[in-house]
Amino acid sequence: MARSNGSSTAARCAIYRRGGTFVIETDGGRTLFEGDIEGDRDEIRDAFVSQGYPWEGARE
Repeated sequence: MARSNGSSTAARCAIYRRGGTFVIETDGGRTLFEGDIEGDRDEIRDAFVSQGYPWEGARE
């Protein structure tokens, strides 16, 4: 998702799992999404990483 100023949403967020829930946060800590995503955990990770999203793994 390129922005008009050339920056990328992917470069400004973190994606990780908290228990069984996926969380997407801005670098400032604002939660953009917290919920379930259907599919295999590794396939979900690969889909986000292939689009340039940073994957931080599980957090408790």
